[in-house]
Amino acid sequence: MIHLIDSDKSIQLFLKILGEDIAKSPAEEKFITVDTEFIRENLEQPLLCLVQIATFENVFVIDPLDIDISFLNEIFTNEKLPKIFHSAIQDIEILHNSNIHLKNIYDTQSYEMLLSAKEQISYQSIVFKYVGKKLNKDYSLSDWKKRPLNKKQIKYSVEDVTFLREIYKKQLQKLEELKRIDWLIPEMKILEQTRVNSDNENAKIFRQLHEWIENRAKEKNIDAKIIADENAIKRICKKGKHYINKMLKYRGLINNDFRDFLMFAKEIVPEDIPDYIKHTPVVGALKLILKICSIKNNIAPMIIATTNELEKLANDLKKSDMDIRCLHGWRKEIFGKYALDFLNKKITLAFDNGQLGFKEQ
Repeated sequence: MIHLIDSDKSIQLFLKILGEDIAKSPAEEKFITVDTEFIRENLEQPLLCLVQIATFENVFVIDPLDIDISFLNEIFTNEKLPKIFHSAIQDIEILHNSNIHLKNIYDTQSYEMLLSAKEQISYQSIVFKYVGKKLNKDYSLSDWKKRPLNKKQIKYSVEDVTFLREIYKKQLQKLEELKRIDWLIPEMKILEQTRVNSDNENAKIFRQLHEWIENRAKEKNIDAKIIADENAIKRICKKGKHYINKMLKYRGLINNDFRDFLMFAKEIVPEDIPDYIKHTPVVGALKLILKICSIKNNIAPMIIATTNELEKLANDLKKSDMDIRCLHGWRKEIFGKYALDFLNKKITLAFDNGQLGFKEQ
């Protein structure tokens, strides 16, 4: 059943039903799925418009524009209750801006990278993979601050958290079979602390770039991710004009919207980051090794090691074992040890029966 929570009376109803749902749910259903709807356009900080929560039997659409949502803190900081998100970072940032904090979170997008060598995994594709449904994203660009909400907006807003329950259970089963369920716990702990500093220049640039993409998407009535995803925005913020100029060279490989976006970004991002390490043949070789390990283990390269980590590894081998994530734990077992062996000239890249692999030297 769907419940709209937009008054003090409905808050009490929410707390009562949520408590009852969690108490009577079977062990494998004792979690909540969470999503938000927000707008960024022409705002210093995103405006939180809805918080959606699904339990085993009920879905709640909570309206932060009508009520004080501080009552969510007790629920969201309950370490015994898992909170399931997809692509959690923006939701968590926006909730933190509303002084809502979280403990015991799980991001299906991050964990899916432990089950697939693909890096760009959309929520639509995950829903189809685990639930067999095609999502209707017509209302993704809806005016979420307008009241009252219409029935189609409410239906759209609850779909994500409803499907997310089935996705989480099936994903968890696969991760347990592969014994990978604990691999991203440190990352989830870091994600809990994610917040936006409105005084941070990089955060301001990120918001400007994100707003430009959303405005262009609205003009053309397309999904913003078709123009550029969050990872592209982060790379631009991190690497500055050098990265933008590099991308603009590939004119035949980028569409007009992305090129316009890059030209806009070029006007507002700083010059190259001072500690940016230029790409070298060694980094290129490490990327090949990462790709081999990614395919072999069916894990997305991004979750194993970032380009920045590969650059540090290639340029600072003596100190690398202390501070580079891919040289510790499961990442070292599936990739890091091969990278070190290559850098220490113990192995080399070689073809074997048409496949790229490693050869001992």
